[in-house]
Amino acid sequence: MKKALKLFLAYFSWLILGTLIGTFFYSLYLHSIGLVAGVDSPVFSREYLESSFFLVSQVLAFISGFLLLGYKIRKPGNPLQLLVYVICQLISICLIFPLSYHFEKKFVTDNHYFYQQDNTLSPGFFREYNDQVYFFLNEENNRLIQIDTRDGGTSFFLENSYTARDILTEEAAPYKDVLIKNSFNVNTSSYSFFGTIVNAAKQDLDRGASYWFTFLSLTFALTSIYALSGLTSWRIANYSLCGIFYIAVLFINNFYWSPAMNSFRAKSFLHSGVFGFFERWTSAPFLIMCNLIFALVLTLIGTITYFVRRKRGR
Repeated sequence: MKKALKLFLAYFSWLILGTLIGTFFYSLYLHSIGLVAGVDSPVFSREYLESSFFLVSQVLAFISGFLLLGYKIRKPGNPLQLLVYVICQLISICLIFPLSYHFEKKFVTDNHYFYQQDNTLSPGFFREYNDQVYFFLNEENNRLIQIDTRDGGTSFFLENSYTARDILTEEAAPYKDVLIKNSFNVNTSSYSFFGTIVNAAKQDLDRGASYWFTFLSLTFALTSIYALSGLTSWRIANYSLCGIFYIAVLFINNFYWSPAMNSFRAKSFLHSGVFGFFERWTSAPFLIMCNLIFALVLTLIGTITYFVRRKRGR
C-alpha cells in the first residue's frame, strides 16, 4: 500500500514539475521563433506562457506513464501499483488532456491573440532569398529595394507591394524572420512527433465522446506495457523493453495520422465492412484494433509471468 501511494504521489510530482520545466523551455522556443531582427521582444510573455503551458500539459498526458514505469521498475511492489498506474493513465488521458484542451480553447484559441501577431518585418536589414536581396524602407513593408545578386542582375525600387514580405515570411517558417532562422542554422521539418497525435486527439474531442475511444485504446496499449516492467530480473533490460515498446506505440499511433499515411488511410478496406461500421462512431477503427490486440497480448504475457513467478515463490 505504501509503495502504491508513493507511486501516486510521484505521478503528481512529476506532472507538476514537468509542466513547469516544459513551460519554461517551450516559452523560450516560442520566443526564439517569434523574434524579428532589430525588434525588442519580451522573453516570457503571457501569450507564450499560456500556449506553452497547455501544449506541455497535453504532451505530458501521453508520456507520464513511462516515468511511472521507471519508478515501478526501480521500486517494485504489490499489485496495487498496477491499479494506481491504470488510474494515473486514465487521469492523464481522460481528465488532464480534455481539461487542458478546454481551457486552451477558452484562453488561447478563442482570444486569437497568439495567432494574430503582427507579421511586419523591421526595416534597415538586408534579407536574402533565392538570389534576391530585399531591403525594407518602412515599418509597413510596402516600400523596399529588391537587389538581384545574379550576374547581370539589377536593382528595383518597389512601392505599395507586400509580395516580398510574404515570400520572406514563408521562407522563414517556422520562424518569423529569415534572418533569425539563418542565425540558428537548424534544419526544420513539418513533421512533429507529438504535434500530430495531439492535434488528432483534439479533433476527436471536438467530434464527440465516442471518437475519444481511439485514444482510450492508445491508453490501454501504453498501460499494458506495465507487463514488461518485471519481465526479467535485470532492471536495465526491463527499462529498455518498456522504453522501446512505449516509444513504438506512440510512434505508430502518431505516424498513422501523419500526412505520409494519407494514402493508406484512404484504402477502401478501412471504410467498409466491420471498419466501415465502427467508423460511424470512431475516427480510426483499424488503429483501435491494433492497439487492443497489442494490449491484450502484453496483458496475457504479464499475467502468465505473474503467476509463474508466484508459483516459483519469487
